[in-house]
Amino acid sequence: MLEDMAERFPGVKIVIDHAGKADLKAANCWEEFRKHFKLKRFPQVWISNSEPYEMSEIKEYPYEDTLPFYKTIYVLNSLFEAQVIQVGITNGKGTRVCRKIFLLLHGR
Repeated sequence: MLEDMAERFPGVKIVIDHAGKADLKAANCWEEFRKHFKLKRFPQVWISNSEPYEMSEIKEYPYEDTLPFYKTIYVLNSLFEAQVIQVGITNGKGTRVCRKIFLLLHGR
């Protein structure tokens, strides 16, 4: 659906918030998440890497169950230079968490 919308309305900016909020309880949570990869060809589409605690099932910092998803987005963006990764900062707790994940993704 997003792919169709991006193609039909190239002037509309689309942000997939919270990294698409994959359902980590699903048997294959990667199946739905992979659909976002096709969107890399549209320059008006971004994936916002924000608020990992929203997607996390363990609800404990550093939300390690979400790191594979955030790392995949980072790697794809680096390879294809398609979209800019946005690190969401919503409050004091979110600031610390998002900065930590950003640094983890950069291997620091």
